[in-house]
Amino acid sequence: MASIGFDNLPVPAGRNMLASGGLGGLAGFLLANLTDFVSPAYMSWQRSGDLLIMVIFGGMGRLYGAIIGAMAYLTLESCSPTIRSTGR
Repeated sequence: MASIGFDNLPVPAGRNMLASGGLGGLAGFLLANLTDFVSPAYMSWQRSGDLLIMVIFGGMGRLYGAIIGAMAYLTLESCSPTIRSTGR
């Protein structure tokens, strides 16, 4: 939590883990409900790497940094096929 700018000292560690597990479970439920299919292939190691790169691009310590990093990463990802195809 500290990497995205939230102070986690006032909250006990158990409560942080409970919130993290609950949000992860909710995200999995919503994905399964949306796609009507669940597979371990959705979360490969590349997805974890993508998320880590987004935080590194934006910097640690602030929530808006992670959002800016995600926007930068997704922009680079969408522009890279056109860069490769045109040679520029």
